[in-house]
Amino acid sequence: MTQPSEQAPSDGYAAAAFVRLEGTWVLHRTISGIGTMEGEAVFGKLPSGVLRYREEGNLHLHSGYSGPAFREYYYLLEGNFIRVTFADVPPGERTFVNLRPERGDGDTFAAGGVHHCGPDVHSATYHFADESLAIMVEVRGPETNYTVHSVLTRRSNPADCLSSARHREMRGRAA
Repeated sequence: MTQPSEQAPSDGYAAAAFVRLEGTWVLHRTISGIGTMEGEAVFGKLPSGVLRYREEGNLHLHSGYSGPAFREYYYLLEGNFIRVTFADVPPGERTFVNLRPERGDGDTFAAGGVHHCGPDVHSATYHFADESLAIMVEVRGPETNYTVHSVLTRRSNPADCLSSARHREMRGRAA
C-alpha cells in the first residue's frame, strides 16, 4: 500500500474529492446502540490550504443525556491522499486516517482507512459526492463494538458560505 509520504503519480482523485469538502454541511449521525447527533459541520480553508473541519450539534444518548457536542479534525491534501488528522495538535501531527479516494459510480469517490487506538481498531469508509459526504466508522475492540454513521448534506455552495456570518465566525476560530 502506498503511503502519503511516497511519491506516486497523481491520479487527481484526491484533489477532486478534497475540493468538494469546503463549505457548510447539515450533519446527521447515528451511533449504534448509543445515540444520535444532529447539527452543522463546516470545512473552512486555512491560509496553508489545510481544511479545518468543525462540527457542532446536539447529542442525544440512549442513557438520557442530551446536550451540545462538537468535534474537530484537519484535512490535508497530500498527493493521492487526503490525510485526516486530530485537531488537538497542529495540522498533520497526529493522523486519524489516510484516505486514497478512488472513482466510484458516476462522479463520486470512495476511500477507506484504519486507525489503531490502544486495543481498538477504527475502520473508516468515506463516500464523496457533490452534495453529500457519508462517513462510516466501525469501532471494534475487546470491550468496544459500535458503528458511527454520519451523513453530511451540503447546506450551500462554498462561494455562498463566504457571505455567511456563521461561516466567517468558524473560519476566524480556525486561525
